[in-house]
Amino acid sequence: MIRNYYTDAFKSARIVTPSNTLLIDGKPQASTPQSVWGEYNLYIGGTGSVVTTNDNDASTNGFLILRVPNADIRVNMFVTGVGVPNDCKITSIAIALGTMTITLDKTLSIAADILLTYGFASENSIRVRTIDNDIVTFYNPPQGEVLQVSVVQVFVTGTNNMSGLVALS
Repeated sequence: MIRNYYTDAFKSARIVTPSNTLLIDGKPQASTPQSVWGEYNLYIGGTGSVVTTNDNDASTNGFLILRVPNADIRVNMFVTGVGVPNDCKITSIAIALGTMTITLDKTLSIAADILLTYGFASENSIRVRTIDNDIVTFYNPPQGEVLQVSVVQVFVTGTNNMSGLVALS
């Protein structure tokens, strides 16, 4: 079923926790009859994208300081640039006093203000089960949009670089 979201209002929303065994409403998929599955449209809050910056401080350790925080840089992105080792991954991010401190899984040796590129290793995708019990994977869904499919489950496996998923009914 496709909902016309321009004329049909949604009545409720819930944060989606992807699971290979649970439906969006938290019921076990294997033991819940299909006739009582709750169906939802999904709002895609955020998707991974390639981000570049050149406002960093010099670093010779496992931390990267950006002088301007960037909300598009996320944990599990990889960083590339001159002086950055191969497969250098972001493990945590902290924002304080107008700067962004990025913790990496490797040691850097970079100069200030070099061009750094951030991105995910895999393509953006979301794998779902529909109300008709079909399993579908959508690649590069648009960020900030409602996915116009009646979804009952979002899988962990096959869902990459998605954040801020909200189920709307």
